[in-house]
Amino acid sequence: MKVTFIVNPESSSGRTKARFNRLEPEIQEAFPNTEILHTKEPGHGIMLTRAALESGANLVVAVGGDGTANEVANGFFDNRRLVSADAKLGILMSGTGADFRRSIGIPKDLRRALLRIKEGRTINIDVGVLKSQKSDGSLNERYFLNESSLGLSALAASLVKDLPGKQSRLSYVIAALRALRRSKSTTLRVIVDGKEMELKDVSLIAFANAGYFGGAMHIAPEASLTDGLADVVCISNINLWLMIKYVLRIYSGTHLGLREVTHFRASSLVVPNHNEILVEADGEPQGTLPATFEILKGVLPLVC
Repeated sequence: MKVTFIVNPESSSGRTKARFNRLEPEIQEAFPNTEILHTKEPGHGIMLTRAALESGANLVVAVGGDGTANEVANGFFDNRRLVSADAKLGILMSGTGADFRRSIGIPKDLRRALLRIKEGRTINIDVGVLKSQKSDGSLNERYFLNESSLGLSALAASLVKDLPGKQSRLSYVIAALRALRRSKSTTLRVIVDGKEMELKDVSLIAFANAGYFGGAMHIAPEASLTDGLADVVCISNINLWLMIKYVLRIYSGTHLGLREVTHFRASSLVVPNHNEILVEADGEPQGTLPATFEILKGVLPLVC
């Protein structure tokens, strides 16, 4: 079996490089026919993954955070089809947020996660697709493993990258508080699986393939990676008082019954253009509305 490891040495504020170096002898022992590649800039992981698959890799392992896993997953697809029907994705998660690790149950310890990959247990997971608008007006299509969202959460995802120092769970909270000062709630008419729906006073909408986002916030506690549906969570009228009051409930996943929360499941969601509201996917900014969110059922083999 030909195995390629795609490593983002800058993830987890640069700690991933040292962690991976300590693990590399065990990787070489577990997978003798191994290629190790390091990303050098945003988007590089997509290109490296695509090249590895086209050269015959059977297993591509993303080493880094949610952003790295997202890039490697995007490299698996071309026009919504797998580049290689025989290839599988593996993940050694070493990032700050590690939201997908929590959702899928990947061990935090990299050695234990490597053993799970070596065992080869595979499940076919759903993958989300976001179509959004770039700043130049062109359309952007991005696959996502974990979630995609619009509004306050997407603005926070943009602002967290501007914070100095190492990213932490506190970084996401600080970014959310800063985003709160700049965002406004708005009423949106959306199309859910072909049917029109009005969502009033929207602060954010999360289209969740998996359970967590924003650095361990359990935004969609009932989400499944294999049911062909996203859990859509809409939170309305968020202000500073509500954020302080309910932040622990969002982290613990006990917020779905709140008056300000609307929750339903869908395979697609279309949101029209509205005041340049931002969107993100797996924590990475992806442009603005208008946007289309979809779920592709069971399309990606994941070794976990």
